[in-house]
Amino acid sequence: MGKGLTGVTIFLLAAILVMGIVFFANKLNKNATSVSEIAGGVTVGKKCADSDGADAYTSKGTCRGTNGNFIDYCQGSYVMEYYCSNNRCLAKSVPCPSGYSCSDGACVAPCTDECSPLGYVQCTGYLTFKKCGNYDSDTCLEWGSSVSCPSGYTCSGGTCVASSTFDFSLSVSPISGIVVQGSSITATVTTTLTSGSTQLVSFSASSTIPRAIVSFSPTSCYPTCTSTMTISTNFTTPMGTYTIIITATGGGKTRSTTYTLTVH
Repeated sequence: MGKGLTGVTIFLLAAILVMGIVFFANKLNKNATSVSEIAGGVTVGKKCADSDGADAYTSKGTCRGTNGNFIDYCQGSYVMEYYCSNNRCLAKSVPCPSGYSCSDGACVAPCTDECSPLGYVQCTGYLTFKKCGNYDSDTCLEWGSSVSCPSGYTCSGGTCVASSTFDFSLSVSPISGIVVQGSSITATVTTTLTSGSTQLVSFSASSTIPRAIVSFSPTSCYPTCTSTMTISTNFTTPMGTYTIIITATGGGKTRSTTYTLTVH
């Protein structure tokens, strides 16, 4: 009798163990979590995720399924687009639309070259230049960022060349004028670049005119350039003829010219 009870007990324990295994297996299968979704992606089923959706041929996506991780790629003008099917990642060949091209796993919209040909260089200033190339994700050419020539060089005709010594000339027009006491008069001061790369020059003036003010607008500039000189007199400024010395200084150079003013 004792042996019979022992056999029944073992049978019951075995049955309970099998039922427990089946129960937990079903529980795990029912509550199985999906693979980690890609940021901004779309989950398909419970165990597969496609970051850009099955037909998003204009964006590069990643598929993560039970059979592994796969990234969209280009094959000529076609996109090999991965998508989810029965928790697995499968691939299909998608032709890019007319005018589009395939680049880095996605169909790229048509574009227009901003410059041509590839490698062409254009000066953007006395000391800087830009180069034509492909600097973004599309297939078209565009201008790169402005780059400075090496020290001691200037940009000319799309090439950085050794610069000559900076120099300029100075002139004023007209060279003389007549003003009534208490009024003002103007003249145009011109600096002309004669060699080297341009550098900033500043204007100043000296005169013996009592109670008169000489000003410049602008007070400095890069030759070749002009500035307006204004001479303002006072009602008490003595009548007579005066000489004004105009000076421009910059780049280690100083140039002067004269203007004659008669006060009535």
